[in-house]
Amino acid sequence: MNSKNTLVKFSEVRRNFDGTEVLHDLSFCLHSGEVLAMVGPNGAGKTTTVRLLLGLLRCHSGEVTVLGSPSWSMSNSIRSQIGVLLEYNGLYSNMTAKQNLLYFGQLSGLSKREINTRITKTLSYVGFEDDLNKLVSKLSKGNRQKVAISRALMNKPKLLVLDEPTSGLDPISQRDVRKMIVQLADEKQTALLVTSHNMAEVAFIANKVLILKTGKNIAFGTPDEFIKKCGYVFEVNLKNNNGLSDAVCILKERVKWNKIEKISATRIQVYTNDEGNDEGNIDEKIKSVLLNAGFVDTICTKRYPTLEESYCHLMEK
Repeated sequence: MNSKNTLVKFSEVRRNFDGTEVLHDLSFCLHSGEVLAMVGPNGAGKTTTVRLLLGLLRCHSGEVTVLGSPSWSMSNSIRSQIGVLLEYNGLYSNMTAKQNLLYFGQLSGLSKREINTRITKTLSYVGFEDDLNKLVSKLSKGNRQKVAISRALMNKPKLLVLDEPTSGLDPISQRDVRKMIVQLADEKQTALLVTSHNMAEVAFIANKVLILKTGKNIAFGTPDEFIKKCGYVFEVNLKNNNGLSDAVCILKERVKWNKIEKISATRIQVYTNDEGNDEGNIDEKIKSVLLNAGFVDTICTKRYPTLEESYCHLMEK
């Protein structure tokens, strides 16, 4: 990737609060046209990472650059190329949705004509169908979120930072926002940093995933790379629920698996070791072990884990 397309770069960044290290040697890059999903449990360091990127904090060691400039000393011209939606949406509740967007457009230096054009286009992106002249305080949570996303898009940002962008939205609106994110990256070459706890959403939108745990980058790569590193999942169907617990115990005793869990009254999931070691024989091994224990006509199917299952595996390790 050409360095000119690198919009965000974290280089061995550390940040402490009251003597406690919140981020430890964090390094990653975000390029034009990429969607980077940052995931991790609460307290993992996601908010601190966003605040460092936006220049609201300064790292104690390492370097954060945004559009080629140190984040803590960004010029107004660089800031004008960044769109932001944080957990607190920042809308003025005593103003209408349209007034909020007009105000932000004026702050961004847009002409009245440009503002009206951008309002129409950005609201169509997010599927806003309510009354633009309604006070923000009277809008539903989902529609407030749509207005906040629209505001973040008003200045046609090269870099867009979205913190839980589908929070509070109904399923159709969530779908629209996800499609918008992918469209912005593909068609406008916008770089997006998105935080989310929804792994299905991450799998849909992200080119790259950064997983944080206690301030450390424990994994960075494409969703497919994560999935394939976590081996395979074998779903075992016993056809009836007689002896399900016995079958689990037998499998745990006879073969060393990564994890075994019950998923229904008749089904078990067996997770292999990392990288899918010996995956070619595992299904036959499972059926053989169960057949010798008296379980006949067992059905065993192999698949890759979902991104959520892979994430949980990494967290548990």
